Amino acid sequence: MKAALFIGLLLVVGFSGWYLLKKPAKSTDPEWSNLPAILSLDQRPQSRFLPTPENEIPAGKNAIYAPALLFAWNKIRQMIQAPIETNSRLSTDFLLINNSRGFEKSLDSTEYSANVSVENGIIEASVLFNKTLPFTTVMHRWTESIRFGDSSIAVFGVDYPDQEVSDQLSVLYFKNEDLFMLRIQPKDSTSEIILCKGMSKYNSLGNLQREADSLIRLGQEESGIASNRSLYSINKDDRIGIPVIRFNLATRYNSLLEQTFLAGNKTFTIKEAYQRTALVLEEHGAVAESEALIAVDSAGAAVPELIKPKTLLFNKPFFLIIRKKTITAPYFMMWVNNAELLTPYSSK
Repeated sequence: MKAALFIGLLLVVGFSGWYLLKKPAKSTDPEWSNLPAILSLDQRPQSRFLPTPENEIPAGKNAIYAPALLFAWNKIRQMIQAPIETNSRLSTDFLLINNSRGFEKSLDSTEYSANVSVENGIIEASVLFNKTLPFTTVMHRWTESIRFGDSSIAVFGVDYPDQEVSDQLSVLYFKNEDLFMLRIQPKDSTSEIILCKGMSKYNSLGNLQREADSLIRLGQEESGIASNRSLYSINKDDRIGIPVIRFNLATRYNSLLEQTFLAGNKTFTIKEAYQRTALVLEEHGAVAESEALIAVDSAGAAVPELIKPKTLLFNKPFFLIIRKKTITAPYFMMWVNNAELLTPYSSK
């Protein structure tokens, strides 16, 4: 069954579970980049999708953002060709997606597919993007687990001296082993993967991102001080452990259903809102994918001699950013607060 909005607006953000926007082509990428089976987000109660970077992070939950919904909503606004009138009766999520800006720069028009059609009075816009970012050199899958909360999880990174692996990593900021930031440079030199440990006092992904960028600027200053050079380098005996993440989740945005708005003296109502977002992050690379569909019924409307080895483990809540290096706006963000979406350790 094809997902669409009937009486008003249909939002399907990055979804391909109960409703498929299109049958995915058989992957020609290596096996590591294949996405896991789609699950309902209801089966992962400790995790939430956020439609915009400015949505509040629910206390104690993982929070996931990808801009496919915002790109699709933008296409609908262009088709309506009239300002959308807002009022106090509209939900917070509706107001946030309608007011969200800056996401347009997160992906070039060549980096996502967008289709707009009009049929039987329904304006339909769909958006899909997939960013597959293999690493130049495969990192180490640790032969031991680490603890994240009460869970034993699988990690990858640097488990023993390996210059080729270490060359893909850089320290963006370092205060101590509980507050630091790392960058992974994938083979695609235009993108970057940033992991931030120790940031927990911010209530939205947007605020987390702004603080992360502030710390990156501070790190650029501090890394030039001779006494900090070993802290801002990946040294021979450093160990780095990054949780393995694999998920492919779909959900319904109940907060957007039945939202009615005016535009150009016509009334529109959101009848369905779905999202699918997927992430793979492991020793071979990263994959971020999201798709969206929106349909609107328009019929009615200095190096020291002794270097202390660092152990940089993401074993506590951390912030993940994937973006183009020259663009501040990310195309994927995630606050990892618990181990629900982390891969359990297996000795097999």
